[in-house]
Amino acid sequence: MAKLQEARGVLRRRGNHTLTGGFCVYSIAEIGDRIITDLGVPNGLDAFLDECDGQELTIWFTKPFADKKQVLAIKLPDGKLYYSVPGWGGIIFFVVLALIGCLFFGLGLLLLPLIFDLVGMNFEAGQWARQGGIEIRR
Repeated sequence: MAKLQEARGVLRRRGNHTLTGGFCVYSIAEIGDRIITDLGVPNGLDAFLDECDGQELTIWFTKPFADKKQVLAIKLPDGKLYYSVPGWGGIIFFVVLALIGCLFFGLGLLLLPLIFDLVGMNFEAGQWARQGGIEIRR
């Protein structure tokens, strides 16, 4: 399952950023007493992050994946919760790829950790939806 981390506090600063593959990747973000490096924020959630400079918020993000941590959800000062996770289509793609890869010396087994993380992210999204969260499509 996905191992989510949480950062809660005032969004004090965000460092330089680059736009890559539907993400705004910040070199550094300071939230509360935490300093987070290489933080990838989906473009749809980044607009909400822009509104929170100097305000209290909570973010949930994944462990490093492809050299960056990925924000999955943001809870704003007004209590609204927004989330964005990879869809089930990506999971199905990787499952099929893993099955095909198993035919070639079991290489598909290398995809299992990724598949479990994607499934875990979607289960977390279900929790956020039950709490009244609003999904932002990627």
